[in-house]
Amino acid sequence: MELQKAQFGEQLPMFMTAGEIRQKHGLWDADRKIVGNDGKTKSDIYRETGRYPKPNEIGQQHPESDTEMMDRKYTEAKRYRRYNDDSGKGASLAEEIRMNGAIEKPIHLSPNKYIKTSPEDPSKTKFADGKGQQWDRYVTGRVLGGHHRIAVHEHEAPNTLLPVMFHESMEHARQSGHYA
Repeated sequence: MELQKAQFGEQLPMFMTAGEIRQKHGLWDADRKIVGNDGKTKSDIYRETGRYPKPNEIGQQHPESDTEMMDRKYTEAKRYRRYNDDSGKGASLAEEIRMNGAIEKPIHLSPNKYIKTSPEDPSKTKFADGKGQQWDRYVTGRVLGGHHRIAVHEHEAPNTLLPVMFHESMEHARQSGHYA
């Protein structure tokens, strides 16, 4: 008998492509930088000029878009070396993925959820199991960890399946022992 999605609708996937992750889960907002009109952060300008910019030099500031953030993560993954031994010849995350073709650590995600508003006090919300409930709001899950790995795979190996692990919160992800 072929398994139908309707039979196991609540089962979370163990593997997803970078595109599926980006399509189904939002990015962790705490990881966004504030950028100017030209897409540069204050730190970028400091590295180029040796001084921090004055407010009028950076232009209108805004949080990075998803595309800007993932482009930055990809650039960082190509630039920064990871030293796994004493040789002093570490490879970047992008180089390691190119050489090995896969990642070992899972991408950490929070699941998509329905939130039910409490009838007694609408300002209080609680998560419900979905059986016979009326839902007020659908909340998209978030990428809690693994942004650099997603960015590299999105650019260099978009069809590669990545291991994913779901957590209720960032705190739970960090306590899992798999967070990096």
